[in-house]
Amino acid sequence: MTNTNSTVSRAVAGEKKKDVLLRIDNLVKYFPIRAGVFKRIVAWVKAVDGVSFEVYKGETVGLVGESGCGKTTVGMTLLRLYEPTSGRIIVDGEDTTHYFLPKWKARRYVEKTYLSRFRNSNFQPVDELDRKYFDIFTNKGEEGLLEYLIGDLEEKRLKFRRDIQIVFQDPYSSLNPRMRVKNILAEGPLAHGLFKKAETIDRVGRALEEVGIHPTHMYRFPHEFSGGQRQRIGIARALLMNPKLIIADEAVAALDVSIRSQVINLMMDLQKEHNLTYLFISHDLSLIKYISSRVVVMYLGKVVETAKKKDLFEEPLHPYTKALMSAIPVPNPEYKKQRIILQGDVPSPVNPPKGCHFHPRCPVAKPICSQERPELREVKPDHYVACHFPGSL
Repeated sequence: MTNTNSTVSRAVAGEKKKDVLLRIDNLVKYFPIRAGVFKRIVAWVKAVDGVSFEVYKGETVGLVGESGCGKTTVGMTLLRLYEPTSGRIIVDGEDTTHYFLPKWKARRYVEKTYLSRFRNSNFQPVDELDRKYFDIFTNKGEEGLLEYLIGDLEEKRLKFRRDIQIVFQDPYSSLNPRMRVKNILAEGPLAHGLFKKAETIDRVGRALEEVGIHPTHMYRFPHEFSGGQRQRIGIARALLMNPKLIIADEAVAALDVSIRSQVINLMMDLQKEHNLTYLFISHDLSLIKYISSRVVVMYLGKVVETAKKKDLFEEPLHPYTKALMSAIPVPNPEYKKQRIILQGDVPSPVNPPKGCHFHPRCPVAKPICSQERPELREVKPDHYVACHFPGSL
C-alpha cells in the first residue's frame, strides 16, 4: 500500500474518535469480456475502480449514483458474492480480503500485501492495521503472521457471514418459493449454531413480530405475502443472524411509495433498537437524505464526493453531485428549480475516459481534467471531493 492509497482510504474518516466497522481501501473489481472460439479475454469491464470509504459503527452510509456506476457491485464485492480484483476489505479491524480464497491464494495475498513490505528495513506503517500486523510479524515472525491471517479460514468465513448480511432489492426473487417462512428465516441461524432447533418457532416468531408480521404467518409460503411484507421478511432474516453490518441494496426500490416509507421507518427503528450499521445503496437522493448520516457519491466506478449528509445536500462541490441534486423533485408546482442538464451519455466502463472520468460531460471542464485524474481530497472539514475545481459550478 502506498501513502496515496492510505490517504484515500481514510478520506471519509473525519471523526477519528468513532469506531470504524468497515473500511474499503482502493477496492477494484473488473469483469472479463471473452470472445472467439477459445473464449480469450479481450477486454475488462471496470465496474469498480479504486473505491475507498469507511463506515462507522451505528451509522447509516448512503452510497448513491446513477445506474451502472458500480454501487451494487461494491455491495456484492463486500459480501464476497464477487471476489475483488484488488484492494482491501477491512471489517472490525481485520483484513478479510483473503477469507474466501483457496489457502494458497490467501498465502500469496498476505505475501504481496504485507510480508513483502514488512521485510523492508525502511518499512513505515501507513495505518493502524499495518502497525498491528507488523507487531505480530516482529514478535512471532513470518509464520506467526501467516498463522494469524490464514489459519482456520473456515471459522473466519463463518464469522464474516454472520457479521455482514444483505437485504436484496427484489423481495419477490430473494425468498425461496418452495420453503415456508419459518424455514427461510431459521436456515441461516441453525447453520451457524445461533440457536437450537427446538427454539426455532419462538425465535422466528419474535423476529417476525419485530418487523410487524404476525408470528402465525411463519407457516405460509412467500407467494402469500405482499411485496412490502416480503421485504419485511427479508429484514427479519438478516436480523436473526445478529449482524454488525446490513447492506441494503435498493431495499425499497421495488415497493410502492406508500409501503416504502413504512419499510424505511421500520429499518430506522430497528437500527436504534439493535445498534445496527447500514450501508444503504440507492439512486433515490430523497430517500438517502432521509435515512443517511453520511453520503458517498459514485460515478463510473469511482467515488467523486463524500461528506456528512447536511454538508453534501446544502453545498455539493462536485459538478456531478450538483447535477444529481438538481434532479431531485420539489413538491411545489410554483417553485421553478434550475436544472443542470448533463450533455451526452455515461461513457463505457470498458474504456473509461482518461483523467477525470466525468470530464466529457462536465460543464466546467478544463484541459487538465482530461489529462490528470483528480484524487479524493479534503476541501472542507470532513468534505472530500475528487475534482480539480471543486465548487466552480
